[in-house]
Amino acid sequence: MQIRRAAVLQGAALTAISTDWPTALSVPESARIIRESCDERFLSAVSAAGTFLYRGEPVDAAAVLEPAPDLLLAGTYGSTAALRFFEQLERSLAKTGSVARPSTGHIGIADRALAVRWGTPVSIWPLGPLHYVWPRGRDVFWPDQADGAGYAIDDALVDALRLRREVLFASADGRSAFVAVPPATRDADLRRRLSLTRAPAARTHGHFW
Repeated sequence: MQIRRAAVLQGAALTAISTDWPTALSVPESARIIRESCDERFLSAVSAAGTFLYRGEPVDAAAVLEPAPDLLLAGTYGSTAALRFFEQLERSLAKTGSVARPSTGHIGIADRALAVRWGTPVSIWPLGPLHYVWPRGRDVFWPDQADGAGYAIDDALVDALRLRREVLFASADGRSAFVAVPPATRDADLRRRLSLTRAPAARTHGHFW
């Protein structure tokens, strides 16, 4: 498996994640938590790419979610082949030292229309120091399609968002919590409150492992 990894960036300005969030958030409250506790590199990538990261979640109001990782559970995809795929991905990523792995993280996708397959399509905003992995040669992790490109680790998140790829993300603090904001009609309001208005950045390139 061929894997690309960027140098780890240090010193992201992050506020310690609270454990006392309201059970339901307004858009202004969501924006405040995102500004205070979302990795600045993630916000920069979202702003530059011009698209959000989404998940399908069974929620009808914005909230901070902290679900347990489920990619190594047979019932998540309902497929033994999918389970074997994520088990192999876990082993491969563990060898690289990647923080983001099926056992530690969650998958989002930069395509709202695909996120709806899993529930209400909510924009998601990972909290805490972010780590991530995404497939460079295809849109989704599973079903696995033949490609020799491998995965990018902590690299070129702007590209992943622009290409509307799935992103496996995890937090360095082990919590992997995220703000979830439905419905899609609130995207414009949230973008305005977060000042995500910059033009798309140039495509980036990283190393191969």
